[in-house]
Amino acid sequence: MPTPLPTLQELGGCIFTKPANKHGYGIKFVNGKQEKTHRLVYQQAYGEIPEGMQVDHICHNVAVAHEMCLGGKYCIHRSCINPEHLRLVTPQENQLEGMAGLRNRKKCKNGHNLAEVGILTRKRPNGKTGQLCAECFKINNRNGQRRFIEKRRAGK
Repeated sequence: MPTPLPTLQELGGCIFTKPANKHGYGIKFVNGKQEKTHRLVYQQAYGEIPEGMQVDHICHNVAVAHEMCLGGKYCIHRSCINPEHLRLVTPQENQLEGMAGLRNRKKCKNGHNLAEVGILTRKRPNGKTGQLCAECFKINNRNGQRRFIEKRRAGK
């Protein structure tokens, strides 16, 4: 059972770092190896990260719950290094938080009303489960079919 989220007032401010990797996480090179800064800050503040645990950004979860962040790889909260915003969770808890975030949103990143269009749950090729806006899925599927037909016609 995930720990309850604080309110925005209880949380305080984010501390952002640069540079970031292609997924938006702050990075730092340590002994020639790229490390995520939020993990380094967590270890500095609280000690080692146990095997099988992940560092979760509480600020992201709170922002999603208050419709202040759409998530995805451009989420600014991934580069937050405020130690008070970091907690240890299992991979399952981290995934559930992300999935709950989509269920708690009113609109997807493209502005579709999720209550009207619905949310699809799909198993990805890597075995992980993901959720997406049903309308975005239809549009992407339609566009993919159109491109496939155009390629076939151009090849004849």
